[in-house]
Amino acid sequence: MKLGAHVSAAGGIDKAIDRAAKMGAETIQIFGSPPQSLRPPSHTQQSTDSFKLKAKEKKISPIFLHAPYLINLATPKQSHLEISINSLMAALNLAKDLDAEGVIFHTGSSLGADFESVQGQVVQAIKKILSATSGAKLIIENSAGAGGTVGDNPAEIGAIIKAVGSARVATCLDTQHAFASGYDLSGEPGIRKMISDWETHIGLDKVIVIHANDSKVPLGSNRDRHENIGQGLIGKAGFSLMKKNGSLGELPWIIEVPGFADQGPDKENLDILKSL
Repeated sequence: MKLGAHVSAAGGIDKAIDRAAKMGAETIQIFGSPPQSLRPPSHTQQSTDSFKLKAKEKKISPIFLHAPYLINLATPKQSHLEISINSLMAALNLAKDLDAEGVIFHTGSSLGADFESVQGQVVQAIKKILSATSGAKLIIENSAGAGGTVGDNPAEIGAIIKAVGSARVATCLDTQHAFASGYDLSGEPGIRKMISDWETHIGLDKVIVIHANDSKVPLGSNRDRHENIGQGLIGKAGFSLMKKNGSLGELPWIIEVPGFADQGPDKENLDILKSL
């Protein structure tokens, strides 16, 4: 198991490695471009080379990018769909340049339409993205379930992955989102249920990274609200049980928590995970 964090790339993408090493992260996630914009990433060759060199020196791997939040492959608006596709293509190209494992993203919201009516659009969009890129994986993250999102449960994610039929499509399991979607990860029965459902509908071989986040909101609330490890409703006991589970314990874990100083993921949260 490698434990890491989402860290800021402000001031130059290579600075993310410095920040990760300072907090003791062994794996890393970054935004390749501003999260609230669909503009393509813009980095110099010098900064990407420096990023790779520092990552190798500090032995930080695997590396993941997180796509902008505005991406929506389930949107009924054709213009938004096209710019979302282009944004993911650009993110995958950057991921390849950085020797990253892939790009983690949310499929988006259908704005009220049922899953069956938008599944084909999402699948075709992913196929288009993959055909125009190479190397890095496209990694679907489970959502918390608010606002008609597509992919808040393993059945929908699995249906998309199977229809795409590519080894370059994988999935990221976010613990807070799973809790908000109804899996009680504070105890062993809920953890077993989640793992069983992901195995049935997706296949655990497709789960390549864990977003380890505690939950500020109640079980089944369908709200995306992360909390520091041990301060939320999953609790230290839940994370300890998940770490001991062979299906999850060997994967890289990345925290996306508010931090004890409200400055984002920090060394204290990583140290808590390491101590469990």
